Amino acid sequence: MSLGTILFDGSTSSNFTLTDSVENYEYLEIYYRCHNWIDPKSTKMSLKAGKRCHLSDVHTDGNTVYIYEMKLSFSGKSCTVTGCTKVVGSTYLTSVEGTIYRVVGY
Repeated sequence: MSLGTILFDGSTSSNFTLTDSVENYEYLEIYYRCHNWIDPKSTKMSLKAGKRCHLSDVHTDGNTVYIYEMKLSFSGKSCTVTGCTKVVGSTYLTSVEGTIYRVVGY
């Protein structure tokens, strides 16, 4: 089992640059938080299946449903963060609510 290579280690809610090209890896593990009060998560994505990833989280306070999502697109050393949205009840808001903390290549 490979320990992986840290390609990004920081905190960002916008486009960012990796230390190496994704072309050199089979899959990525992305550490993120969809909103500042939601526990951080991680997900793995296969680069064989494509170079885009959709991250999301859903929470409710008992009365209102909150949906947070981000879309990441990788190309070479670049990552573009798009589609940042927050849906509160039936209201669709376009606001950056998520944060990417680390990307590891395997």
